[in-house]
Amino acid sequence: ILLTLILTSTAFTDLLGDGKVELTSSAIALAAIYWLLDSENKADKFLAGFLTGLAMVSRPYNIFLLGIFIGSLYLGKIYYDRKLDKNFGLASFTTSIFWIGLGSALPLAFHLAVNWLVYRNPLAMLTDAQNMTTENWQWAFDPQYIWLMRSLYPFVVTFLNTPQSIGNISPIFLAFLPYALFGE
Repeated sequence: ILLTLILTSTAFTDLLGDGKVELTSSAIALAAIYWLLDSENKADKFLAGFLTGLAMVSRPYNIFLLGIFIGSLYLGKIYYDRKLDKNFGLASFTTSIFWIGLGSALPLAFHLAVNWLVYRNPLAMLTDAQNMTTENWQWAFDPQYIWLMRSLYPFVVTFLNTPQSIGNISPIFLAFLPYALFGE
């Protein structure tokens, strides 16, 4: 099934020789998640943090995605460990977050320093996005259009092909969507 989904996705088949930033940052984010879940070792948490920082640098939207994921992961861990009377206290939580944060700080600090050297603005990737227009970045900022795309997201990524998307996911994805949402 997975192979069929991949081979019927133009987002994959059209880009076999030409990468896409979402694919690269997602691979790094998945590696970070793997090392987050692997063990409680400090070195693993530092590596997970470093990979998290790289994923955030490669795609700033990952700041929100990974922040929500890591926060939810640790809140769930605290909840279930307390429910099972395991000892996952504040010290263990702060130690893990410290090593993850320290690892994340390295690639983020490097990226901010390079932005400052090149653009004289460490947050250029965020502040300059407001100066983008249709002449230098082809995207629609109409709030109604964006709302429609968000509300119909599974259909948009399956059928709508824009210059920014470069491809679509497989139509077979929609066949499995009800099972993914409501299946057991």
